[in-house]
Amino acid sequence: MLKQVLDDYRMGFWTALKNYADMAELSAYAIYVGVTMLMLARTEDVNLMILTGIVPMLAGLLLARIYPNQMSKIMFLCPMSAKERKCYLKTAYWLRVGAPMALCIISSTAAMALGYIPIFYYLEMNILVFSYLSGINVYCLPQSWKKDLSEDQWTLRAPFAYEVLNMFLQLVGLIGICVFGSADFYGMDQKKDQIAMTVFMLAELLISLKIIVTYYKPVMEHGMNYEDCYLIKRG
Repeated sequence: MLKQVLDDYRMGFWTALKNYADMAELSAYAIYVGVTMLMLARTEDVNLMILTGIVPMLAGLLLARIYPNQMSKIMFLCPMSAKERKCYLKTAYWLRVGAPMALCIISSTAAMALGYIPIFYYLEMNILVFSYLSGINVYCLPQSWKKDLSEDQWTLRAPFAYEVLNMFLQLVGLIGICVFGSADFYGMDQKKDQIAMTVFMLAELLISLKIIVTYYKPVMEHGMNYEDCYLIKRG
């Protein structure tokens, strides 16, 4: 199943990226890039720290948006059972989480081995990034929560708390990485920075768990049904 997902993502990448670029509001990316540029204006060590976390987060956000939790129209034509469709979506979810996370682990491990990152910050940053990626990938296109039934339209939407939690997930993750990037690893403020980093890491973990527990199942169920993923105009 992993090979099938990889092939689908690889062959449809440019089309998915173009479709997303045509409809996307890029303000979120502007915030990420702006904050990153501000942090990069600091010392060389901090440049490495901020990039180690922010690049995987941006990659995870992009993958979550161009590959939402739904099957392509072509995939719906395949003779797949409900179990196989569920397996496909789960595999795709963990691929979108795992690929950026692998990048984070590899780069942060190299940085730790070279002495740039103490092990405490290494562990907490990876937990923070993993929490971010796990939560941000519980996503489906906004129209996936709607059904068009002839002239009578009714809307099945995720509760408003979903958008609020998603916003806080990104905000806490971004600020947490900034706290990590500006941390005083060995100086007088080390203890304060460790406490601050732990607070952001735990907050991100709790938000991510809330998103997964509440929305993972309905998002996956929507992704398995053609009518939920693609609006059908009737009448």
